[in-house]
Amino acid sequence: MDPTKSSLYTAKRSSGISINQDVRDSWGRIRSESCPSNFVLVKYDTPNSVRCAEEGTGGIHELISKLVDDDIYFGAFSVDINGAKKFFTLYFVGGGVNGMKKGKASLHKAAVLNVFEGTHGDVTCNNGLAEATVDYFKKNILQIMRLTDSDIL
Repeated sequence: MDPTKSSLYTAKRSSGISINQDVRDSWGRIRSESCPSNFVLVKYDTPNSVRCAEEGTGGIHELISKLVDDDIYFGAFSVDINGAKKFFTLYFVGGGVNGMKKGKASLHKAAVLNVFEGTHGDVTCNNGLAEATVDYFKKNILQIMRLTDSDIL
């Protein structure tokens, strides 16, 4: 293969998303044992940048209550499983989001969720608030952790 063409296929490309420092700061607090925060929600600030929208201490119940069906959220949260703190990422696409915005978010998903290092798995809600229930989160977490039954929420 021609060396000039080879670079077209092997070059790493940027996602084009700018991630505000407050996202990294929130993730650091959630990972800290001394901070009571257990989730962070991130959303678009501009078409090419994201910022921290919410940080909370109320667990999955509060996290779900902050989601809006006409928006897209990235995030991370922790749950206590058998006395150990486990971390998961979240990708939420509201039911009222148009196709162009969904497509752009899917291109940014990996770059944004990579900020949340050291997680155990992902919970994805592509069908908005109809899908984002505590039972849905629990089912996904149980599958990720390969547990059959646990009082995690």
